[in-house]
Amino acid sequence: MINKEKMQNEILVDGISIEEKYKQVQELLLTAKRPLFVFDDDTDGLSAFLLLYKKYRRGDYFILKTTPNLGRPLAEKLQDYSFDLLVILDIAIIQQEFFDSFDVPIIWIDHHSPCEFRNDALENLRTKREGNESIAGELKNTQEQLPKNKIVYLNPRQFGYNIPTTALCYNIVQENEWIGMIGAIGDWHYPSFAEKFIKQYPLLLSEEMAPEEVMHKSRIGTLVRLISFNLRGDSRSVRRSIQILTKINDPLEILDGTTEEGRYLYDRYFELNKEFEKLVERAIKKKDEEPLIFLYEESQTSFTADLANELQYRFPEKFIIVGRSKSGSAKCSLRCSYLNLQEVLKTAMAGVSGTGGGHEFAVGVVIQDDTFPIFVENIKRIIEEKKEITINNKEFAF
Repeated sequence: MINKEKMQNEILVDGISIEEKYKQVQELLLTAKRPLFVFDDDTDGLSAFLLLYKKYRRGDYFILKTTPNLGRPLAEKLQDYSFDLLVILDIAIIQQEFFDSFDVPIIWIDHHSPCEFRNDALENLRTKREGNESIAGELKNTQEQLPKNKIVYLNPRQFGYNIPTTALCYNIVQENEWIGMIGAIGDWHYPSFAEKFIKQYPLLLSEEMAPEEVMHKSRIGTLVRLISFNLRGDSRSVRRSIQILTKINDPLEILDGTTEEGRYLYDRYFELNKEFEKLVERAIKKKDEEPLIFLYEESQTSFTADLANELQYRFPEKFIIVGRSKSGSAKCSLRCSYLNLQEVLKTAMAGVSGTGGGHEFAVGVVIQDDTFPIFVENIKRIIEEKKEITINNKEFAF
């Protein structure tokens, strides 16, 4: 297997290699006393956080439950926290006004389409902060080790390849492969450190296979879903699950129930899985429709992304739309193996009130209920147009 990570190590972005980016992140995390981690509420975001937190053992966190687009509203919420470093994980879009709201260094680790932003010199940040006596000493002691600019942006797409945020964080810490596997497989990626994991835990995964097969045919796949489900439910239960995960040292604590903490996580998964399976039974009744559209109610636990992944595995030839109606809008996950969904959204959002984004074959959107029918009709038209196009007797995708 070709290791694209190694192949791209010599590429420079603004005169910096990705290896130098890793070192900058390590230096900032080593010198920070009160980091704040902000991460997306999926297995990739959570696993990335767990890898960094277990390595450096300090800081607080904030789970992003809304659209992965950070602006002034979230910046105002974060003012309630005290931190000297902001670490943003697996978030696709950040507005300049968000960056401008903070006078601390920022690490942004992500693998969505690269974004442009103004990156102020860290020297200006130091000057701005000199009047704050509580942190002036910290800056004086660490400023020689810090990077030149306020924001360290680590995105592999700038270097010609794509791996999940968890895999990037694993490259930083080089430990806890089992957590790295959860985040990578949960984002449908078979990571470069999988062989090392297999040697450690052959009963969880015995051989290399496609990520979707790992998800459904191995015990590590069960763990991926278990971690995802422990992000569902009320905020108190979610925080307890995350607190426990920061203390778990071996995946068998969870899967075999060898500790009380591990049994708690498995019991939560077991109960939530009952609800999930009922939704799956309802969703597969739509299997003859194209696109396959399944909407469910606000009162139920949110399994939107998990349902979309399950339906894509069962019906890989289908265009999948799974949505949960809440407060006048539908939060949806889209999956398709034969169309570039990032390109599809450019057309499908015409005349629609909402936002969306993501990856080539998996995106999320939030659509206002009154324009959802327009969105569906746009998708249907795109699918029909695709069926009519062939190039050299091969299927054509955007």
